[in-house]
Formats: sequence, structure tokens, C-alpha cells
Amino acid sequence: MTAPEASALLSRRWALACLVGFVLFWAFDGLAVLFAADDYSVRADMVSSLAGRGSSVGWLGQAAIASYVVGHVAASVVLLREWRTKLAGAFMAQGSLMMAGILFFRGHCPAGEAGCGRGANHVVDVGTTMHSVCGNVYLWTMLLGLVVAAFSAIWERGANRVAAVLAAPAWLASTWSASIWLDGGADAGAWERVWLGSHAAWFLVIAVVVLTRRRSTPGV
Repeated sequence: MTAPEASALLSRRWALACLVGFVLFWAFDGLAVLFAADDYSVRADMVSSLAGRGSSVGWLGQAAIASYVVGHVAASVVLLREWRTKLAGAFMAQGSLMMAGILFFRGHCPAGEAGCGRGANHVVDVGTTMHSVCGNVYLWTMLLGLVVAAFSAIWERGANRVAAVLAAPAWLASTWSASIWLDGGADAGAWERVWLGSHAAWFLVIAVVVLTRRRSTPGV
């Protein structure tokens, strides 16, 4: 196996890890919602509530976020390996670090996952504070990173240029959904999932570009 072939194979493995990571994220999130307390609302409550300290399905919520981190890290590696411009990949790598922080620092939900972060079911401590900090930094990192990725289309070629252009609608979806769920309300949880899904969908485009590339085709 030549060096270019080995490099292409490694990129495909990272792309596959990205695909598997995000599929598992939605699977674990769905299972956590299914087995969560009856008063947990997928419309109103956050994904991270399922992983909170005090959640009855904490391990499933943590597995969901951990899977998202895996997919995020893998997508960042693919971007750094495959794109001519590396700045977008650097932003996404920073985003994956913040998502790992969200997993490590979990909110405190003494009354369980339903209504976590609201009213009496919100305890301000180091873990909760750091969870919020990581979440806010992640939000802005991704908004800026998607803008950088969209502008990278100027320098990218072929399918990578198409993927870069698609960062623009991903940014619009991310910004729109984030502006809604950050205001709270009865549908905050649903819009948070749309927000996360806008990132995941774009990352999956990155993975599919690599996975569907002919083995004889050099990286573009």
C-alpha cells in the first residue's frame, strides 16, 4: 500500500467513525427519552438534562453526548486531513473539546431529568457553571466555525467545495434554532435538537464525501 492509499484509508476510517458516532447519538438520545421519567418532555427539556446529575437515565444521556463527541472529533480530523484550508477544522476541533466539557461537567438536577435547569430543579455549583460555560463557548465556536467553513469554499476544490458551500445553510439552521431555544419556552428542547442536528447533518456531509470517493481518486 502506497502512502497516499494509506492516508486515504485512514481518512475513510475517521469518516466512518463520524457516521457511527452521530447515528449512535440519535439512538442513545431516543432510548434515553423512551426510558426517562414520564414528565420529561422532549419538546421542553434539553438533551443534557438526560445526562444530568440526578437523572434516572444518566448513563444513556451520557452515552448520547459521548457519541456526539466521537462524531464531532472524527469530523474535525477529517476536515484537518482532507481540506486544503485548516482553519475550519481547527474551529471544529475546538468545538469538540467544548462538547467534551459539556459531557464532563454535567448539570445538577436534584429532582431528576424533567425540568432540569429550571426553578427548584437547578442547583448552581462548579459542575453546573462549567457546563454552562462550555455550552456557551461551543455555541459561538460553531457559529464562527461554520462561517469560516463556508468561506473556505473559495479555496477548496471538487466535492470539498460543495461541502464547504453547504456550511452556509447549516449556519442558518444553527443560528435560527439556537435563537429560539435560548429564549426558553415550551419547545426549547425540540429546537435544541434541531440545533445539534444542523451540526451533525453538516458533519455527515463531510463524512459522506470521503466515504463515497473512489479509492483511485486523490484527495481534493
